[in-house]
Amino acid sequence: MSPWQIATVAVLVVTVLASWWRVWRQQAQAPRWRRGVLMLLQPLCALALYLLLYPPLRQAEGNTLVVLGAGAASVQAQPGEALVALPEAAASNDVTRVPDLATALRQRPGTARLRVVGQGLPARDREAVGTLPLAFQATATQPGLVGLSTPASLAPGNAFAVQGQVAGLPGARVELLDPAGRRVDAAPTNPQGRFVLNGQGGIAGDVLFAVRVLDAAGTERDRQAMPLQVRSPAPLRVWILAGAPQPEWKFLRRWAADAGLSLHTQIAAGGGLQLGDAPLPLDAATLDRFDLLWLDDRALAALSRAQREAVLAAARLGLGVLVRLGGPLDANGRAALVQWGLPMRGGDASTALAWPATSAAATAAAPGRRDFAPATALPVLASDAKSVAYAWWRSVGQGRIGVTSLVDSYRLPLAGESAAHARLWSTAVSALARAQREAQPGAALPALAWSGTRMTLCGLTADAVVRDPTGKTHALASDGATGERACAGYWPIQAGWHVLVAGERQQPFLVRDPATAQGWFQHEQAEATARLVRDDSPAPVTTIPGRPGSRWPAWWIFVCLIALCAWLERPRRV
Repeated sequence: MSPWQIATVAVLVVTVLASWWRVWRQQAQAPRWRRGVLMLLQPLCALALYLLLYPPLRQAEGNTLVVLGAGAASVQAQPGEALVALPEAAASNDVTRVPDLATALRQRPGTARLRVVGQGLPARDREAVGTLPLAFQATATQPGLVGLSTPASLAPGNAFAVQGQVAGLPGARVELLDPAGRRVDAAPTNPQGRFVLNGQGGIAGDVLFAVRVLDAAGTERDRQAMPLQVRSPAPLRVWILAGAPQPEWKFLRRWAADAGLSLHTQIAAGGGLQLGDAPLPLDAATLDRFDLLWLDDRALAALSRAQREAVLAAARLGLGVLVRLGGPLDANGRAALVQWGLPMRGGDASTALAWPATSAAATAAAPGRRDFAPATALPVLASDAKSVAYAWWRSVGQGRIGVTSLVDSYRLPLAGESAAHARLWSTAVSALARAQREAQPGAALPALAWSGTRMTLCGLTADAVVRDPTGKTHALASDGATGERACAGYWPIQAGWHVLVAGERQQPFLVRDPATAQGWFQHEQAEATARLVRDDSPAPVTTIPGRPGSRWPAWWIFVCLIALCAWLERPRRV
């Protein structure tokens, strides 16, 4: 009961008491039956007046509201169902059109459950569902790409993986194209339509790769832009100690330069001569200046016991160590690995590596591996296409020490597989190198944004604005209800690169056009609607909120009672 209702009841009670007192005084000479009837009529008049002011809420059976969205076919309403069409639905003269779902629910307060037909509810209507039971009758989406997952950011030269899904195209093949339109990788889809593609980041900047979908006949059916943000972090400091010149080091140094690593190289050439940079003493102070120490089997065997202990102590403080075993190990080399917790056996022969090559040239240039195997159980760092491990690692304090038996990887770039060569070594280096201090995180941006659809940006500062592709700036009003998350809504009108500007920090993000990615947009909309599906059991009798019953019965009762009171109180002739 509202405060107004309580106040009304109090006033009516006081009025009834006053009326009783008046009747008792003024009708003292009247017959007892008339005075009794008048006193009985006073609370009845008050009750009728209260029901006139506050009629009871009507009770009704819960109805089903059938909502037609984009792509919905013609639907016949069943008994107990009301039919409405959202603006995205095809035009129909016999269906009531509503601007949004919230309007339809306000117009039909007796709605107890929803049935959505079509490609799903747009973002503006999902919140209006509330706690209502919902059933979703989805229509088929347009064949093509329906999902794409890419890394948020990438260091120059590092490898990356693209995961996605294709719908409606059995036997499809997917290709990754670089910004120049050259094919970087290709892969078939599995029976569920999923795929994984691999690529390599270039120089720092914001670039657009592309994912192309080909059907079983080789015809292009879809092509979507894939944004890639390549950022230059503080370069990893890598110290290479090699016991002899090899073609492997030449291509590893070239990859390290492309990846932006800060490289210091010492390669022993025999007779006390060294190639590369000026020699450095292998002690704690020198090792503290680097993030990764890279050794080959000959440099490992040449380490003294004191040097091995210095490397182990530096690893406990965070240094990463990578040992490349390109040949058999002598007793000193095996002792060093045992001291570092990586005992190895074998290594006297080389075996072929099961390589997922993409061409005949790449197959011929596939690298090999020495037949090393750990003498104790160790975590696997890398394995080939047949899940045969060729690299292992272990943690030591704050750092990691790893060993790989991969050989002749330089043959990959010679065969035009530079990206595969980069993936091999960037994975190992990034896994073992000293952990870098993360930069101050920026705002939280959604992974997928569509033009014409509201998006939420969080972690904003007071001066945050968005610059659209035309250069126009849009202010962002933070939602106070989000508290420390500091979120704000932004409604992009056009597709393309948008930039979130907060002080000197700029965060670009791509807004996609639903018209050029219809299958993807429809799939996302259907998935979001499917997450709202709840139990569709029969609805019970419900009270229609905010819709009072008719006041006319209480009005006529009140008028009749007042008229009867007036007739009984009328003076009588003696």
